[in-house]
Amino acid sequence: ECGHVTTGAVRVAATQRECDGRQLLRRAFRFVAITMMLAGSATCSGADRDAGESAIEEYTLAEAVTVIGTDDARPGHALFRVRGALRLAGGKLAVADGSTGEVRIFDGAGTLERVLGGQGGGPGEHRGLPGIWSSADTVISYDGPARKVVFWSVDDEGMREEWMRDQAQHLVGRLDNGTFLGLAIKEPDVFPQGSSQVDTAVFSLVQTEGRGGVELARLPYQVRYAATLPDGRTIYTPLPLEPKSVYGTGDGSVYVGHGAEGALRRYDESGERLRDVETSFTRGRLTDALQKTCQDSITALMPAAEQPAMAEYLEALPYNTQ
Repeated sequence: ECGHVTTGAVRVAATQRECDGRQLLRRAFRFVAITMMLAGSATCSGADRDAGESAIEEYTLAEAVTVIGTDDARPGHALFRVRGALRLAGGKLAVADGSTGEVRIFDGAGTLERVLGGQGGGPGEHRGLPGIWSSADTVISYDGPARKVVFWSVDDEGMREEWMRDQAQHLVGRLDNGTFLGLAIKEPDVFPQGSSQVDTAVFSLVQTEGRGGVELARLPYQVRYAATLPDGRTIYTPLPLEPKSVYGTGDGSVYVGHGAEGALRRYDESGERLRDVETSFTRGRLTDALQKTCQDSITALMPAAEQPAMAEYLEALPYNTQ
């Protein structure tokens, strides 16, 4: 939506990076360049279309005003596994670096002002940092493994922590009224080798400290396959190239859906279901070229010594070619 483009957008670029002395990502990330659209102009070309044409709108972003992450020599600009980037109400920028557990605060020109948190289990620290949100000039970071939410006041350096009572819930979004979108994955019980089952995603509106909760929807999450390892053990692994659940928040609404449905379910902040949002996506036939591209991209993420075994493992998985 145009309102989201004007408040901030993120663009990502990547090359190669050394990690722990090993070349773990041959074709992946060294740095992440984060571009915040401070001026934030957008063109809604859909408004100029004839009424009889497609209702899908297209948007054009403005040129970058601030770029963070392309110059490792600048303090705080060496980034890896970026988990989120926000433009705060006062014009500052917040970037979550998942590799360090830090939330870095920059001014509008990209100069590092402050570092929040870090790796660990102490006050304000993160054992994992899957995402961040904001409310005015408050940055909200989420420690997934600890189910902990940290509220940081950027102006006065205050900090408080809250914990999720429901350990099955994983926070994946936040609404303007302070409610979080929670995701709990119901995995199937043990099932035979060589067969597959579908995980269920349970989406809910939740509060921290166990205050309330409204279940929104149950959807297929992903297809899990019982694969056999060379040592005889069984692992239950998600199948690549299968549809998964999608979700997001915006404009005071929650959007959840599954690739096979052709529409997103929309809910308001109270959990009431609104009109579905139709999508034009359909599932195409899996070609040999697409399958090989997927397998090669996954194999390339492994250390060189482990790539042959990974390639053999991926080739043995079943693929839906319909």
